[in-house]
Amino acid sequence: MSNIVKIELPKRFKFNRKLGTGRTAHVVLATDQELHREVAIKLIQIRTSPAQATAVSANGDSDSRRRGRCEVDLACRLRHPHIVAAYDFFETQSAMGLVQQAIDGSDWTSESTRTSEREQVLRIHKLALAIHYIHEQGWAHGDIKPENVLVDADGEPYLCDFGSARPLTSSGAVVRDDQAASHEIEINGTPAYMAP
Repeated sequence: MSNIVKIELPKRFKFNRKLGTGRTAHVVLATDQELHREVAIKLIQIRTSPAQATAVSANGDSDSRRRGRCEVDLACRLRHPHIVAAYDFFETQSAMGLVQQAIDGSDWTSESTRTSEREQVLRIHKLALAIHYIHEQGWAHGDIKPENVLVDADGEPYLCDFGSARPLTSSGAVVRDDQAASHEIEINGTPAYMAP
């Protein structure tokens, strides 16, 4: 994801540092100068080249813009104590920005080696409740992996990154057992963490 070279933020936000880079986005730590708090901003790439900018669908949106908007819409609707809170969003020429809760900590990969088995089980239970909540909303996260679980300084886990999220059915309803065999599912996520 090296196509966003310059990190472009609205004047309201002061860039602090880059937190990470994924397949389609950068995440930066910034200060919201109006609300006087640190936030994490996921910059979702919506355009990489002039050719891509002109390749639009019938409704005038590029595929990357539609996918980014879907992620932003879902993240802003979800409210759970173990899901990173989304506060706001904005668009620039090259990216859509999802303004989120900044978690002072690290991802599960870094954190998992420093805690007891009991603490790990408690964290998994909290994450299971967050995943259940997402399913109750009619969605599947689509990319649960250690890098998408942040752990704060108090050891509390937070699920993040809804870029691979999809409705459980095309109508948004939960897939019933009798529908599951014939239901077509778009494969999305990180192969190393997908169920066989």
